[in-house]
Amino acid sequence: EFQEAQQLERRFGSDPVFVEGDNPPLLGAMASCIHEELSAQPLVGFAWSLSRGEQVFEQAGGWARGPWEAVNPGLSMTPNQRLPIASVSKAISAAAIMKLLDEHGIDLDAPLLQTARERLTSTALLDNPGNPVLFAALSPNLALFSKSDAVTFRHLLTHFSGYHRTVCNEQEMLLQLFEGPATVPGSDSHYNGMNYCILEKFAEAMLPSTFLVQERDKFERFMAQVIFEPAGISDVLCLHNVSQRRAEASTLFYNALSPAIQGAGYLWGFGLADKSDTFGVCSQGGLILSARDLRLFLDWVDD
Repeated sequence: EFQEAQQLERRFGSDPVFVEGDNPPLLGAMASCIHEELSAQPLVGFAWSLSRGEQVFEQAGGWARGPWEAVNPGLSMTPNQRLPIASVSKAISAAAIMKLLDEHGIDLDAPLLQTARERLTSTALLDNPGNPVLFAALSPNLALFSKSDAVTFRHLLTHFSGYHRTVCNEQEMLLQLFEGPATVPGSDSHYNGMNYCILEKFAEAMLPSTFLVQERDKFERFMAQVIFEPAGISDVLCLHNVSQRRAEASTLFYNALSPAIQGAGYLWGFGLADKSDTFGVCSQGGLILSARDLRLFLDWVDD
């Protein structure tokens, strides 16, 4: 049944769709190459969106949810179909963090904890509803975390902090800041989500309570204000805000086309973003966007 569905029902368009602007030969050649390569891969579905200036190409093929799925089967993939973008979230979070630092006149090479000592007093944190417990706990005891004094915002943004812990909850972040980096900050790149979890909590501690709508909403609302809305991207979700109903209509991930290996698809990260024990998931890997959304973000960066 899987193979029959694959052969008879999967539809990949033969040519990229030209959306707007004049027909530029180079962009058209790039679009055709991308589409040809993706169509040749053993994929359940794909989507892409490509632009240069006012010229845009985008295309999609296959399914967001295979026709063999028990719930909402045969959902077509489109350039506007959203899915969890995993660690691509970090690129967007980095832009938001840099906006925040710029607004407050904080240098990229300023040490995180020194900045926290200067800007985040215990009183200010406790008087500002919705501030993360992490920096409220840190503020009166910052001297205990001196091993992390050399870590700067640039180190965290570029994964050169020397931090090696990977679980983003309050206890792990406090332990990481207390233990300090495993290597000299700036000397060794170690990719993990801890850097962005800490940055998100710092950003939320800096943001006023007007950004708070419900628990853990401040950084997401800040991203909407400074990035998504100016870029023309609306109604962005983070994994921890995905209801079961929305999950049943979401794009699924497939590890392999063989049902013996994979079978049904799965929603990446769903269930991993429990508010009770996971922090910073939105900034480090929890945004849900489409190929078109990502193209709009890159256009905004270029502008």
